[in-house]
Amino acid sequence: MKKALFAAALCLALAWACSCMAVSLSLSDVVPFGENPISVTTRSAGYLTLRVTSEEIERRVIVEEEYIHAGTTAIPFDGLAWNDEPFNRGSHITVEAFFLPDTGDEEAASTTAYVKAAKPAIAYVLPCRTAYHYTKGDYGLRIDAALAAGGSLIVQIVSADDPSQVLWSQSKSVSGTDNQKFFWKGVGSNGKALPAGDYILRGYSKTMPDRVISVPITLLAEPEEEVELAVTGSLIPEDGASDEEIWDMLMQPAFVIDGGEGGGCAIHEKPSNASKRVGTVTCATVGVTILNLSHDTHALIGAWRQEDGTWVEGYVEKRLLTLMRPNDMVGLVVDKRTQEMSVYMDGEKIGVIQVSTGLATSSNKRAETRAGVYFTANRQGGFLEGGFRYEYPIRIDGGNLLHQIGYQSKYGSSPNFKVQIASLGRKASHGCIRMDCRITDESNGLNAYWIWTHLGRNVKVIVIDG
Repeated sequence: MKKALFAAALCLALAWACSCMAVSLSLSDVVPFGENPISVTTRSAGYLTLRVTSEEIERRVIVEEEYIHAGTTAIPFDGLAWNDEPFNRGSHITVEAFFLPDTGDEEAASTTAYVKAAKPAIAYVLPCRTAYHYTKGDYGLRIDAALAAGGSLIVQIVSADDPSQVLWSQSKSVSGTDNQKFFWKGVGSNGKALPAGDYILRGYSKTMPDRVISVPITLLAEPEEEVELAVTGSLIPEDGASDEEIWDMLMQPAFVIDGGEGGGCAIHEKPSNASKRVGTVTCATVGVTILNLSHDTHALIGAWRQEDGTWVEGYVEKRLLTLMRPNDMVGLVVDKRTQEMSVYMDGEKIGVIQVSTGLATSSNKRAETRAGVYFTANRQGGFLEGGFRYEYPIRIDGGNLLHQIGYQSKYGSSPNFKVQIASLGRKASHGCIRMDCRITDESNGLNAYWIWTHLGRNVKVIVIDG
């Protein structure tokens, strides 16, 4: 009897305490890209701020100082962090409320929710360039696209004047979030060439057709002007270069060594493949400086070699040098002195992301992130290394990638980034460029997920030595 009376008294006390609270929250399991209304109950009218945190890191402000009336208010929540990044399936997030009533002091409340599988919304649609001319024999304009979960992925070219007019369409049934490649050769669905002009590339999920990502595309009447093999100046901007000058360098084509991505080409001491090797340069993704072309068959080039990041000058066959045109939407500059990545888009610097580049050791000199010019290549799935999980990897140089800082996690708990957040701003990786998971400037929304969803293939990345 005493236990029953005690339990009843406790329930009454809790009910009384809740009735005295200025704000309370209710939220069911969260489905990213779904409808997840947050029920907010208040005793009076006032101003409400709602934010989402994960492992004490702020990941989203849902509403800020929004005026609500007394009673229960449903606040829409799509289950996403900044930049439409879905929270990890199986983790928990915390929603915190800060309520300032019309009369009285601010009060706070919080609730925790479990994250379920995301809906198959479109995550990104990224062409390698926005201006394109089909030349017989090439693969076509490469388009990378992905969904947030398995489903039917649709990529289309539509009329810029009438987006309801679908001119070309392809679809793929995908089982997960892996990157999918599409190639458009400047033709309509009937296989006939479309006239030069402006079009729209768009992508969406068949089950979520209202969520669409669109990119303007220009089909050129003539191929872009050929660039002959010639001696180049420095590929690295000088200290004090203006943002306009840096953007111009990011948009300049560069010569790379023909070969498979990630493979290496030997650079020789003399204009002969039989001469001593002075180093190895990664094929396909590394820009090289051309110093001299006076020899009939070989060019004198300069580059930072794979072995230890040292600048070397040596010879390679001219026939192996091929022009790489950079993606014309975005460019990156990584300064190892400040451990910051500057992001340029549409001719302007839009902000910076804190990074950690490679830390060379006496036993692993290759861990130094090599200076130079790179072009983004294949995307990979997340991977585990040394007890950390790394997401959003994009290859730039052999085994080196751009990717998010690593986190530690167990199923049913949220990703814990604290260890590698502490290393941002200094050299710490094995050669990759680790990017911050956090949004440090709400005005630009830059972080690792922004890079993942905005960097297509062939984006130029300039790494400045430190």
